[in-house]
Amino acid sequence: MEYAPASVEAQINNLIDTYLAGEQFEPDISKLGLRIYIQGDSWAGVVDKPLAKFLLDLDKKLSDELAKLGIELPNTPHGLVALKVDDGSLDAVLQYAKGILQAVTKMKLRDQLFIYLTAATALGFVMGPEIIEKIQAAPIREIEAREKVQLIEAVGKVIEATRDLQQPARGLVNSMKENDRITLPGQTGALTKKEAKDILVKSTRSKPKQYYIDGNYIVEELSTKKPGEWEIGLKWGDQTFRAKMLLSSKEVDDLMDSFQLAHLSGSNIAPDLQVTAMINAKGVYSASVVGLGDRRKGSNTLGEVYAEIEEAANRDGEEE
Repeated sequence: MEYAPASVEAQINNLIDTYLAGEQFEPDISKLGLRIYIQGDSWAGVVDKPLAKFLLDLDKKLSDELAKLGIELPNTPHGLVALKVDDGSLDAVLQYAKGILQAVTKMKLRDQLFIYLTAATALGFVMGPEIIEKIQAAPIREIEAREKVQLIEAVGKVIEATRDLQQPARGLVNSMKENDRITLPGQTGALTKKEAKDILVKSTRSKPKQYYIDGNYIVEELSTKKPGEWEIGLKWGDQTFRAKMLLSSKEVDDLMDSFQLAHLSGSNIAPDLQVTAMINAKGVYSASVVGLGDRRKGSNTLGEVYAEIEEAANRDGEEE
C-alpha cells in the first residue's frame, strides 16, 4: 500500500494559509491522514507491546513539546492521541484520543496549528523551514510583525525538537524484522527497516536549526519588492546573508534614514540587530531581523553556531 506524500504536505500548507488569513480550519487531526503502514509477518493489526509502547511514548513526547510552546492540553485518562488500527498488517492512523477533539476546537487557531505540526514532525514528516519561509512571506496586513516573530520562533522550537519527537517512531521501526516494510507520512512506497531509520535519523542532521545570532552587523543593502516587505543584506566578518525585516514601520524608517545618510558619505552603518535564523552546515538557510538593541539571552555568534553544528555532526558520526 502507498500513501501520497503530497496529500499531507498540501493539507499542512492549506492549514497555514488558512491560519494566516485568520480563518477557521478543520480541527480534527485524523483528517491529515498521518498514517503509519507496516507490512510483514511481525504485524497483525492488533495493539501489542511494540505498538502500545510507541503510542505511550508518542503521547508523552507530543504533550511535553506542546507544553514548551505554551499549549495547555486537557488532562484526560486517554491522553492526547490514539491510533485507529485496521485489520491485517499494522495500518494505523493518528487521531485525537477520547474527549480531546472538543477541547481542541475551542483552542486558538495558533495552538491548533502547532498540534498538527508537532504530530506530523513526530511521525517523520518535517517541513518546518518551508513553513518559516511561508510565514516570512505573509503580507504584514495579514499577520502583524510581532506575531510573525512569535510564530517563526515557535516553529523553530518544533524543528529543534525533531530528533527527540521522532524517538517513538524510531523505536517502532527498530522493532521491525528484516522482511518487514513500512510506509511513513511524506514518503512514497514501502521502506525497509534501514531505509526508515535513515529517514527518521539521518535526514534530521541536514535540517536547519533555529538560532539567535544577535549582534553588530554591517548593513550592505536594504530593499523592498512590495510595500511593507523589506529585506536586508547583512555582513558579519566574512559571512554575508539576507534576512527579512520583521520590524515596526518606525524601526524600518529609522534604519533606512541611517543607511541612506551613511551611503551618501561613503560609509556603512552597523546597528545592533536581533536576528533569528535557520542554519545548517551549509550556512544560513533563512533569517529574520526581529528587533533592534541588545543581544537576547541564548544568543550566539555565527562562529559559535558553526562550531556547534560541526561538533554535532562529529558526534552523530561516532554514533553510527
